[in-house]
Amino acid sequence: MMKHMEIFEQAMCCPTGLCGPSIDPELLRVSTVLDTLKQHGIDVGRYNLTSAPLKFVQTKAVTDFLQHHGPEDLPLILVDGAV
Repeated sequence: MMKHMEIFEQAMCCPTGLCGPSIDPELLRVSTVLDTLKQHGIDVGRYNLTSAPLKFVQTKAVTDFLQHHGPEDLPLILVDGAV
């Protein structure tokens, strides 16, 4: 059975963070890795607080994490719904 991965990230200017005057090389690396995983049939969802706030609210593990840690401690990765 294929695993389902979800990545919840801090607020960014766009869904991938690959916009603006200077691109963070780490965000570019993450984006490349996620594209490779998707090309190999691995189900990956990537959400940031700016573009997908409803997904944060609707995901209990994420709301629990944010209540205890706050958005500054993101990213949070879930595999099959577990941290």
